[in-house]
Formats: sequence, structure tokens, C-alpha cells
Amino acid sequence: MQLKFIFVKKFTMGNSKGNRLVYLVTFFALLISNIAVSAQGKLEFEKTTHDFGDIQIEDGSVKCQFNYTNVGDTPVVIHEIISSCGCTTPKWSKAPIKPGEKGSIEVVFKNDQGPYPFNKSITIYASEHKRPINLKIKGSAHERKKSIGELYPLKIGGLIWRIYHQKRWKLHSQIFLMV
Repeated sequence: MQLKFIFVKKFTMGNSKGNRLVYLVTFFALLISNIAVSAQGKLEFEKTTHDFGDIQIEDGSVKCQFNYTNVGDTPVVIHEIISSCGCTTPKWSKAPIKPGEKGSIEVVFKNDQGPYPFNKSITIYASEHKRPINLKIKGSAHERKKSIGELYPLKIGGLIWRIYHQKRWKLHSQIFLMV
């Protein structure tokens, strides 16, 4: 509020009445635009990134929730949520979120593509927000650890063998003594 008072004081010291009128009209236009901007809805998220950590492919789909609160003065509607990949599916309420009201977005990651680290983005388009809101999920999907019997399936006497491939009648293998 002090800046606005200084602005008026500085610009009302002009020499002509016409300049004063222009400055006062500009000041009131800026004041009204500040009031209009401050009366908006705004979603505030508890977190914007969820880390699943290490997960196994055999576990199937995994879920997480992004909780939010409308901390603004007007209701907000989430129009659209787009994920960066078809393996990530968001679910949300399409009802208006009133000021002070809480809600959540549930994100399901299918986890069926193979062993790899993943980093997916979820983009939210909501009313009262000039820019989209970005959320992220990340983690690393792994196959389950295999037993020695699965890694070395061929057993001859006290030796176990791991067969890699056959090429032109030559057998490439790895031999280990079974202790």
C-alpha cells in the first residue's frame, strides 16, 4: 500500500492539471487491475512429485494421489489433465472446487513396459490458472530377482551352465562349480 501512496504523491506534483488527470486515471486503472487479479482461485498442491522408488514389474499397476486445496477466492474447475504417456492415467473430479475446499487427483501407472527407470509428467489445465500445473511421477521398474537355478538352468554333475546362444553349431556357455 505504501508503494501506491508514493506513486500518487510523486505524480501529483506535475505542473499542469492535464498531467495530473492522466496520472490519476492511470493510478486508478492499475489499482482496479490489482483488485481484479487478486480475486482468483488457485490450486495449491501438497506435493508436485511422487517417487515410487524401486518397484517390480510383476506387482502390476501402482497408484498415488496428489492432494490439493483451493486457496483462492473463487471456484476452480479442472478442465483437462494430460499425461505424457499412455501408461499413466489420471482420475479427477470435474465438479468446481470451491474456495477452501480440498480434493485429489489419483494417478495410476500401469508398470507393464519392461525394466527401466521412468519419469512421467501430468499436465493440469484449470480455470483461473494462466499456465498449466505440472506434476511428476518417477521411479524404477525392475524384474524380480532370479534364483541361481533360473540363471543357470543346465546342470551336469557338480557344474551348472548358463547357455547364452547358439551360433553355427558352437555353444557359448558359462560354467560354474556348484558349491
